[in-house]
Amino acid sequence: MSVLVNSILIDSYDFEKLSAAVLSLMEPLGGFGRFVKPGMTVLINPNLLSARTPDRAVTTHPELVRVVARECLNLGAKVLIGDSPGGVEKGLKRVWDNTGMTGIAELTGAELVGFEQGDVKRVSVGDRAYYISRYAFDVDFIISLPKLKTHVLTNFTGAIKNSYGFIPGIRKSDYHKKHPNARSFSGVIVDIFSIVKPGLYIMDGGLAMEGDGPASGSPRWLGCLFASEDAVAMDSSVMTLICKKERRVWPTEIAAGRGLGIAEASRIRRAGPAFKPGSVAGLKMPGNFYLNLVPSVLVKTIEPLVWVRPAMNDDDCTMCEICKDNCPQDAIYVRDGKMRIDYEKCIKCMCCHELCPEYAVFLNRSRLAKIIR
Repeated sequence: MSVLVNSILIDSYDFEKLSAAVLSLMEPLGGFGRFVKPGMTVLINPNLLSARTPDRAVTTHPELVRVVARECLNLGAKVLIGDSPGGVEKGLKRVWDNTGMTGIAELTGAELVGFEQGDVKRVSVGDRAYYISRYAFDVDFIISLPKLKTHVLTNFTGAIKNSYGFIPGIRKSDYHKKHPNARSFSGVIVDIFSIVKPGLYIMDGGLAMEGDGPASGSPRWLGCLFASEDAVAMDSSVMTLICKKERRVWPTEIAAGRGLGIAEASRIRRAGPAFKPGSVAGLKMPGNFYLNLVPSVLVKTIEPLVWVRPAMNDDDCTMCEICKDNCPQDAIYVRDGKMRIDYEKCIKCMCCHELCPEYAVFLNRSRLAKIIR
């Protein structure tokens, strides 16, 4: 049995052009009508990491959300648009406005839902318990709209990791605290994915992100969209496309190992112009990519010589304290009117780097780490 990952190229987020492209992208999968039926409640889950504007490539582009919402509404479904962004303690409206979701809701009539505002359901995976937004269980169908980005902890963030957004608010920090290294935390991501598996994935690879993503990397136009029913196949295929050589991505490997999707190239049908040779050049990977491959038993041994850790750029910091509020270790504090990091407490989960709205948190590297990079 094989699975399809379809692709299409776009030259902009112009609504009319994008609409035609998405409909063409969905045609080999049976169109939206195969998945969405009249009377359904459909939850569209974009990547709304934080209150960033679309030009910064941090969040799923609002015009893609608009296209998908319109198609679902035209099929007679009730549409919700939801996620659990970081930094919501500063106000969820700010996230909706900056990411463009407020305008999309007004244009389409879809309802915006913040997962922090609803109830949760306790679900166990093995000996670990998770508290998942009730929206994941109370709707009829979920369409995931991940953003194509690199990630300083998991190397790549795509379809599998997008389900992590169903963990409401500050609970995410708890999991970072308990699982600080890349492989362990990826196991948590896959646990969540095993609980919340959307029925359809459309990945926004138009304006993608390379380098130190998922929030502080560099925007780069790739001009691609991808669609599949299998998140593992999608992530595996996209990584093959954007990397010049094979790269280890723990969430994909772990999910495939648990039988949650297909990663074997022989069982994936990669279709569409994006998969033609030379269509997409490789992305620049995170600066700590190789360090994430170091076995956890060796980390303490090499850490004095090879390290990558967050640091503060005082000139860019506005003292919003989002980093401080979201640090799972309480390692960030204010001293002399400036944000500071206690490296004795820091577990290098990079939450501060991920959530800083001003790019004031950067990754500082030891001399040897810079050489390895």
